[in-house]
Amino acid sequence: MKKTGNYLTITFPFLLALALQILGAFWGVIIYGVVMGIQMSAQGTLDINNIQDIANGALNPQILLGISAAIGIVDIVVFSIWLKKQKKSGDILVKADKLDTKGIVLILILGVCIQISLSIILTVISNLRPDWFDGYGELIDSLGMGNTFISFLYVGLVAPIAEELIFRGVTFNKARKYMPFLAANFAQALLFGIYHMNLIQGLYAFAMGLSFGLIRRAYSLIGAILLHMTVNIAGMTLDYILPEQILNNHIAVSILFLLTGAAVTAILLYAGKQVKNIQEEEPVYHIMDSYDDN
Repeated sequence: MKKTGNYLTITFPFLLALALQILGAFWGVIIYGVVMGIQMSAQGTLDINNIQDIANGALNPQILLGISAAIGIVDIVVFSIWLKKQKKSGDILVKADKLDTKGIVLILILGVCIQISLSIILTVISNLRPDWFDGYGELIDSLGMGNTFISFLYVGLVAPIAEELIFRGVTFNKARKYMPFLAANFAQALLFGIYHMNLIQGLYAFAMGLSFGLIRRAYSLIGAILLHMTVNIAGMTLDYILPEQILNNHIAVSILFLLTGAAVTAILLYAGKQVKNIQEEEPVYHIMDSYDDN
């Protein structure tokens, strides 16, 4: 029973992040409605017909993106405090090498290659099964993902920091307390995928979560944040990175996919070798549990 309880505690950061997201979205929309109502009232334009306009305005993609950014900032504060408490209590088994210049360069290359490979895979799948992407397309549109400042702020900076603190920070640390690295990495990546609440996003978030976890262990949490930022920013600027002539050429795209896929594989294998050089204590919970069970 104690072992089961220990495993369940791994989900606590995920559940808290989910609660903050739901409450933040609720209160964000409420506050927006109140502010707009006060503004219209001051202008003498508030009437029953404007209520629907206010409601529609609250669902504007840029407003929702701004609310998401505000929630992300709250996440950063909350989980930074939690992570600091874990460090103070010595409740961290995940150690890592120092992030040096070579590691930074490899992470930047890895992030761009992951995004290019992922974009090609998603494009191929969407052409074969467009019905799978109906909900995904609506989700991206609703979030207003684009090249605006608020998009860059949230997608490129706030979200990567917040999500890495939640999953490769607090969650990963808790998981490593009770299980080996591979199982802990799988657990945090699975929760990371579920957190996105969309099948398509969830699947590739799970795969990327495994990579982020490996980089976190090999190069520190800062390395995972840098990789996450690089992936997201590359996704926002992919149209500028890849000329349209390449994207419309099947042979060129195939060669590009092989090259980026090979680069991703090589860098992750290298990171795996780096991990072997890190001395890390193994969880001892199973020894304690064996006495408790008896």
